[in-house]
Amino acid sequence: MRGSWFAHVAKMRIAASDSFALPSALTSGKLLLMHRIDSHAERRRRGQKPVRELRGTAAYEYYPLGRHVVVAPGVCGGRPTFKGTRVEVRTILDCIRDGHTVAEVLEGYPSVSRAAIKEAIRLAAQALAERCALQAA
Repeated sequence: MRGSWFAHVAKMRIAASDSFALPSALTSGKLLLMHRIDSHAERRRRGQKPVRELRGTAAYEYYPLGRHVVVAPGVCGGRPTFKGTRVEVRTILDCIRDGHTVAEVLEGYPSVSRAAIKEAIRLAAQALAERCALQAA
């Protein structure tokens, strides 16, 4: 939901500073996992096709959840990661939950960009809003 409170807070905190104090429900390590992450076979059965890219000499296959966040079969057990890395979204959001600044996270994980962190927070907020809407219905 575009106007959700969590998404609004996340946007305000990103704009205001590199320090976050997001609600634990948003960064509890369940974030994007609140939705059932479908297996590679389930996605294919539903007609979803993975994106294939050539990375060096190896093929990289993934299902995009956003521009920076993907689910790549065989990478980190199919949990959401940042595109082209083995860095799980959960790891980065846990760091933010634990009080690390975005600058500290970027320093510790140079393969993850500021835009990727913003996207991960937005997707987590969206997943939480959708989950709460389903429970209320």
